[in-house]
Amino acid sequence: MNRITIHLFLLCFVYVLLSLHAFANEVETRISPQKIEIGEHAELSFMLEIPPGTTEIIFPLFNEKISDKIEIINYGEPDTLQQREDKILQIRRWLTITSWESGFHPVEPHEFGFVANRDTVFFQSQPLLLEVTEFALEEQAELKDIKDILKQPVTFREILPWLLLALLLGLVSFFLTRYLKNRRKKKSEPVSIWEKPEIPAHLAAISSLEDLKAKKLWEQGYIKQYYIELTAIVRQYIEKRFEVDALEMTTPETLVAMQPKLESSTWDQLKDLLESADLVKFAKFIPHENHHSDAMEISFDFVHLTRENDQEKIDDTKIAPNNHSSSEK
Repeated sequence: MNRITIHLFLLCFVYVLLSLHAFANEVETRISPQKIEIGEHAELSFMLEIPPGTTEIIFPLFNEKISDKIEIINYGEPDTLQQREDKILQIRRWLTITSWESGFHPVEPHEFGFVANRDTVFFQSQPLLLEVTEFALEEQAELKDIKDILKQPVTFREILPWLLLALLLGLVSFFLTRYLKNRRKKKSEPVSIWEKPEIPAHLAAISSLEDLKAKKLWEQGYIKQYYIELTAIVRQYIEKRFEVDALEMTTPETLVAMQPKLESSTWDQLKDLLESADLVKFAKFIPHENHHSDAMEISFDFVHLTRENDQEKIDDTKIAPNNHSSSEK
């Protein structure tokens, strides 16, 4: 009984091997067309018939060329064509090929395989021949210009990376600008003495006048610059002390705004100071040297005459002279 079982097993095994190897010639190889001109494309296809129970198909590894004369342009994916009644599958694999040299170029056999019922079977494709011809040129053919390059429409997929890059650069630029602006604010210049609310207007004015006096501008010949800075200090004092936009006003406008707030003698001093300074700044008038020091003294007097302190609040409608000299600090 054991001997009969062994014989039956051997017969089945031999039958399976024979049935698997029976597919060794079932690789149909084609080239379409078999004749091309230099640079034209042809399709090289392999059609395999695979038995039932196949667990793996082994394809040859195709590089950039089939041979020294034949190049691969495109690699097709395997396609399942149909399944016969005996459950045999037909698998098709194709390649797009071309050649740049005329002549007859052989396509050597390629090894395929499959794994079925724990057995691996290898077999080869059929050898073929590709005919490549040169361009047919007519002896008296009319010469033609080279054709222009065809322009393909730009797709959204091609534009998308550039749009994303532009968006990224825009965001980086926005946040970098914002960061630098905030950093500048933190490192901005110290607040001017005129912008500090805790410093009274007359102290800010006296300090600024002393700084201007120490520059010795008119002594060095910078007369116009001297009067520009001198009147700017007086106007800044008027703005902070009387809340009059003197820096934005002309001299006549400033005098009109200040007339109700000052005694006539004080107003006359302010008028003489601003109008004489305008002559220097805009009419290129050169006053006597004594006038330069007098203008500084008048500025100090104006500040002292109109200052406001805790002991004596000054009436905003009429401010009378208090006979302070410029030497008071």
